[in-house]
Formats: sequence, C-alpha cells, structure tokens
Amino acid sequence: SHSVKFQFQMIPQVDDCFEKDNITPSFTEEEQAYMGFMRGINAIHKENNSCSDYWIWPNLAPDSLIRKCPPALILTTEFDMFRRGSENAAKLFLRNDKLIEFGILKGTYHGHFFDFKCGRTAAWFKAIKDAIDVHLR
Repeated sequence: SHSVKFQFQMIPQVDDCFEKDNITPSFTEEEQAYMGFMRGINAIHKENNSCSDYWIWPNLAPDSLIRKCPPALILTTEFDMFRRGSENAAKLFLRNDKLIEFGILKGTYHGHFFDFKCGRTAAWFKAIKDAIDVHLR
C-alpha cells in the first residue's frame, strides 16, 4: 500500500518523442511548432544525462518500476504538444494496472487555463476538482 493515494499527471512531459526524427503517426502541427524548443531543452539534458534515462523521460521506465508506482490519473488537452506523451503514459500505466483515469479536454490547447476568459478553462478546473472529489474520498 502506498502513502500516496494517486499521482495526478496534468499535461505531463514524459515522453522522448521529440528526440526522434520520424515517428508514427507523424508529428502533429502542435508538435512540429514546439520541436525546436524541445530539442534545445533535450540538448541541455544530454550534457549530463542520457536521454534514454527514465528519470528524464518516465515513459521509458520498465514495467517492473511502473508496477511499484502509485496509480495514475492523467489529464491532457486536444491540441497539446505533450498529448502524445500523455497517451503513451496512459498506455504504460494501463498495461501495468496502474491507470485510474485518462482524459483529454477537447477543443483546447496547452496552457489554456492561464487565460480565465478561455471558454474551456472552467471545464479544466472542474475536471481536476471532480478527480480529487472521486479519488480522495
């Protein structure tokens, strides 16, 4: 039993997909726009670490380690450059019976919730509240 009831990954940057030149399915428009920035960040990581290190990219962790993790609730957005990583994390945690829920907020983008005038901001915070209400009873 864990002291931590669950982990709540909101738009996690957990995947190494930006290190690859070609992936299937192809990079989305959002991912392509963000790729230069991510490759720069990744170059900094490479100076002292291997980019195949699961401490940098948790989606690379072996199943044996994921099975020891607290259950995960993962939330992302439809047009997020980290959506693919979130989807891959959900598959990883599901495969190891550690996925509580996976959600994609439709019709919005990464960081939209900083704009309180954005029509989907209230839905984002409601999803967080609902998850906490359900899973921390």
